[in-house]
Amino acid sequence: MRQQREHEKAVWDRQFLQLVPSLLQLAAPHLETLALLQSDGFAIPTIQIILPRLRELTLLAGISATLSEGELQSESESESPPMEGGWMSPETGYSHFRVNTPVSAPTLASTSPTGTASARKFSFSPSTASATSSLGDRPHGARFPALKRLHVVCGRHRDWTLREPLAHLMLLAPALTHLRISNTTYTHGQDDSIPAFLRDALGIPHFLARPGDHDASGTRAPMLAPSALLQYPFAHPAGMPGLRRVVLHSVPPPAGGRSDNTHKDYRGLVGAVQAIADTCESSDDVRVRWIEGERMRCKDWEQLIRAQWMDRITGGCGCWEDDRLKQTLQA
Repeated sequence: MRQQREHEKAVWDRQFLQLVPSLLQLAAPHLETLALLQSDGFAIPTIQIILPRLRELTLLAGISATLSEGELQSESESESPPMEGGWMSPETGYSHFRVNTPVSAPTLASTSPTGTASARKFSFSPSTASATSSLGDRPHGARFPALKRLHVVCGRHRDWTLREPLAHLMLLAPALTHLRISNTTYTHGQDDSIPAFLRDALGIPHFLARPGDHDASGTRAPMLAPSALLQYPFAHPAGMPGLRRVVLHSVPPPAGGRSDNTHKDYRGLVGAVQAIADTCESSDDVRVRWIEGERMRCKDWEQLIRAQWMDRITGGCGCWEDDRLKQTLQA
């Protein structure tokens, strides 16, 4: 009996792997909003389909499979310099980022003769002159050229680090305005991928948005004062000029865990993101917010994401208004 069930599951799995890409291929020309849910114990196939009209996307696990670079890179792109339209961060080495915003996108900032933008108070504002390209309706290599809002929910066993998906996000979704990363934990603090991506996406110099040194009491020392930032002639364009709202939801490790490193890694992640949020306080239009929550089961996330998806398509705020729907579901 057990062998029969395993055989039936294997057959179903093969059919599933064939049907998901086919279904998305059929819907691709018309799809505008999508919430992709999957079990934390089952991997969907890598999705390399262009979704030209998709404006909102939520991923429950399977982040790497969806936000992978795939084979969309053309021959002309491979022959051109990898930094065209962008800049390389010496701290991260993200030299392969190719920043191309849609031609139809509105101007986000007016540039001064020095090349820095004046739309924000900080000089790390995007320089639209260098971050804009004339590649037609779809930026070269962008699988989600119209995507405005992205919510990714990390799985328990997978997506423990987002280095690879974030390394491709600027290329895949250059028009992004809202980004939420949920269910992060101490494993995401073992490398600097999330804070490094946010600094590059927002155009924040890395040494200005790191947690300050701690004194003997454990209190974080203040970073450079916002007024002092204006004295630095930065010319780093934002990798994602349209990004305006960032939410990071995290889950702390259990108290009294097996290793002190888990809490250290978690505090490192939270501290780095909070430092970015503090840096953005002096910006006119960019907001970075960190919220902490309790651990949820995968099926609870499924219920919450469905409710948030329905809320958004009926005109609500969904996951972008704290966790109001979560409180409603738990009531």
